[in-house]
Amino acid sequence: MKYELWDVISLTEEEPLQPFTKLFESDDFMKVFIEFEYQYLDQKRPCVIITDKEPIPDKYKTNDKIYESPDGSKTIFERTILSSERKQIK
Repeated sequence: MKYELWDVISLTEEEPLQPFTKLFESDDFMKVFIEFEYQYLDQKRPCVIITDKEPIPDKYKTNDKIYESPDGSKTIFERTILSSERKQIK
């Protein structure tokens, strides 16, 4: 299974973030996560990790939440890390 680290952009405030440039890839999820953590987290650069067909192994799953606002806090969405399903909370 391949894991890819991509930076993300949104063309307008109303559109969701979309993968833009592939930054790193590996067959090992932790290598990709460590690359993100050490290279891009401090820069506050929004990134996503994308995987091919198979789901992410249970040992990497978490219940931690991400809160996103595409419109400057007028609308707020909540989702679990590593999930694309989100719900509107504001």
